[in-house]
Order: sequence, then C-alpha cells, then structure tokens
Amino acid sequence: MFPGQGSQHAGAIAALPDHPEARRTLDEAGRCLGLNRLHDLDAAATLTTSDNAQLQLLIVAVATARSIIADTSAPAFVAGHSTGAISAAVMCGALTFAEALVVVRERGELMRSLFGTGFGMLALDRLPLRQSLSLVKKHGEPNDPLYVAIINAPDQIVTAGADSALTRLEAHAEGAGRRLSVAAPSHCPLMAPVTDMLATRLTPIPTRTLTATYISNTSARAVSRSTDVLDDLAQSASHTVQWADAMSLLGELRVTLAIETGPGDVLTGLVQRNTPAIRAASVATTRLSDVTYLMRRGAADGATDGR
Repeated sequence: MFPGQGSQHAGAIAALPDHPEARRTLDEAGRCLGLNRLHDLDAAATLTTSDNAQLQLLIVAVATARSIIADTSAPAFVAGHSTGAISAAVMCGALTFAEALVVVRERGELMRSLFGTGFGMLALDRLPLRQSLSLVKKHGEPNDPLYVAIINAPDQIVTAGADSALTRLEAHAEGAGRRLSVAAPSHCPLMAPVTDMLATRLTPIPTRTLTATYISNTSARAVSRSTDVLDDLAQSASHTVQWADAMSLLGELRVTLAIETGPGDVLTGLVQRNTPAIRAASVATTRLSDVTYLMRRGAADGATDGR
C-alpha cells in the first residue's frame, strides 16, 4: 500500500533503509530531478507545495517497495491512496519510475498553479457516513463549492473545496473536522484540468503486462490491464477515491497481509479499521527485517492453503 499527500514529512528520504534497491532508486531520482532537487525534497520548508510533497512520497514508496521485494517476492496486489496510486502503478509495471517522476512533477506543478490559495481539504472523522454526506451537501454552495473527495471508512471521509466552505463545515462538525496540510482541492470536479492533463500525458505510454493486480482508486475494482491503470490515475484526480470499498475488496480477494511502504502509517490504521481480518504493518513503524519476515511467512501460508 502506498500513502498519499499528507503523509510526507521532513527527513523521510534520509530515513530510507540502507539497502541496494533504495540506493538505486535514489540514484535514478537524482539523475531525473537533479541532486539538489532531490536533497530539497527532504526539507520541511519545501514540502509545503504539492509537487515537492508528491515527489517525496513517490521516491520513498518506490525505494521501500523495491527493497522489500528484493528480499521477498513481488506482491499479488498493489493499492495506492490518492497520489500514492502513481507509486502503485510503478510497482505493478504500468509506469516506469522515470515516467512516474515526470508525471508526478507535472501533476503537482499544475495543482500548485491552479490552486495557490483559497482551497483545501478537511477530514471528518468518527461521524456516520450519512451524517457526513449531509453536512457536505448542506454547507456547499454554487459559488463556494464543497465536495466529498475520499471515503476512507464508513465513519471517515475527506472533503475538498473552498476555504470558506471548509470553515463552515468544520464549525458545524461538532469537533469531528480536521484541516489537512493540502492546499489543493483534490479528487473533485475542480481538478478537471489535472485529469485532462494526465490523460494527455499518459496516452502515449505503451501497453505493458502487469506484474501485480492494481486496485482502482475510483472504482475500487481489481484491474489487470495497464491501460485501465493509467485511466484510473487520470480520473482519480477529479473523482472521489473509494478507499473503504477498495479495502473491502482486498478482504473479498482473501488478502491476509497488507504492507504500507510509508511515509507514515495512516493506511495501516485504515486497514485495521475497515478490514481487521487483514494483518497490516507499516515500514514506518516496523523494522524492514520484520516486514520481510511477515511477507515470507504470508507467502508460505498462502502456498499451504492453495492461494
């Protein structure tokens, strides 16, 4: 599992495991972005912009995933939350890492140019879904829009929209609202120009055979064609992320172990919340050697029971 924007933090690149695959990933990123840009991506002052935050997430996720796979085996499924879907696309073979670096940089730069100020995102936590949806509908206005951006769990959603609408929503959320450190209103119709740009940018990429099944952000379905992965990357910029349904799907697919690459462990908590039968661990809070042990044991258990 690959986290999205909001999980970035200063020092995440420096904290990567001392592993040949992590070093290879950093070398590749340095050649593509420049060593100075790579160094800047680990500083708190530069992580306030969408392009830098998303680039750091991509680099950390791919470096960590490659390190794990090198010592174990390839995963059966990959799932990325929000912009983490681009990392998932790399690790299932739909995108190369070099292609992803360019796409993420252009995606983030466009988001920053479109929404420098006046917009953002807010989480509603521990409220029933019906109540959250009602609040969003009530406090959004035609000239002051508010949208459901992500459904993380039956009692947690993330909203996107104008600052004034988010302020109204937070005031009426009975303490359940929390503003996120994201300046753009992701995963809503306001991001249609980003979807258009991504569709144009991703169209020339050749069809490839996937090495793992990709779980779609927008439909919460298992995807086995690279063209469908790329379409999901484009569409998810302006459509609601169905993360709770995606986690339910993993349970239906008899997944027993989910590993979060980091930074952070937000997705690990959401797995435990949505599908407690799935064991979840994050590299951010679990030693890499312990993660590889869990992966090997999970593969052995799967072979024993015929999966």
